[in-house]
Amino acid sequence: MLWLQGFGVVVLAVCFASIVVWTMQRYGAELQSDDETGVSTSLFEVITVLYAIVLAFVLITSWEDWNHARHTTYDEADSLVEVYWSAYTFPTEQSDEVRETVRAYTDEVINEEWEAMSEQDDVTNRGWLLIDQMRDPIAAYAEEEGEAEQARIEDFQSQLRSVSEARMQRLDQSVRGLTGAMWTLLIIGLFLVVAVLLALKPPSHRYQYFMVSAVSAMMALLVFGIYQLELPFTRGVSISAEPYETAVVRFDAIDRELSGD
Repeated sequence: MLWLQGFGVVVLAVCFASIVVWTMQRYGAELQSDDETGVSTSLFEVITVLYAIVLAFVLITSWEDWNHARHTTYDEADSLVEVYWSAYTFPTEQSDEVRETVRAYTDEVINEEWEAMSEQDDVTNRGWLLIDQMRDPIAAYAEEEGEAEQARIEDFQSQLRSVSEARMQRLDQSVRGLTGAMWTLLIIGLFLVVAVLLALKPPSHRYQYFMVSAVSAMMALLVFGIYQLELPFTRGVSISAEPYETAVVRFDAIDRELSGD
């Protein structure tokens, strides 16, 4: 589906560029003189290079942010599995409570938070409350047992901090897109490049159609790519909840292995 959208963007860009070229050739002024064309060519080269640098920087940054967000989901899911596994090192009462809460948190992420992030809606605080509930049984156990169990408790708390940090990053990444100023720069820059290109003197009218259409299509496709990557959990290349679904499968495997079933 995404490739169809990209193809549609290219077609629209080519059609728009062709209409503009046709209008200029039919109703516009005569082609420039050689001196005027030289000035336009220099201007086009400067503007194109500057815009290409900005476009490449934004595209690469958007891709890196998307990739980082994807890794964050795996980090959070892996930390949840470690917390679930560590729960078995504590007495049955605390272990059962922690594992039940870990499952509730994972279900909350998959069934509630993912849809909210996809729709750019506010994520509720229930996830944070569930993380606190994971911590409470072990905190109470630590007060009773004292220093003898300190190493295991500190390891558990470290893993739980990893969950909290990954969750914070995920929620921040889900809403962190380009600013309005940056989108204004990208759109205006795109039209400016095409406008200067139209001022150049082509070898022929047919070549002008090809040149303007090709540049317009390429620029529009790159901007479309930035738009799709801007918000990692939304739009055509949104990150899935697969790491958390895999974590649930691992929870079941841990239960079978350590409960003796």
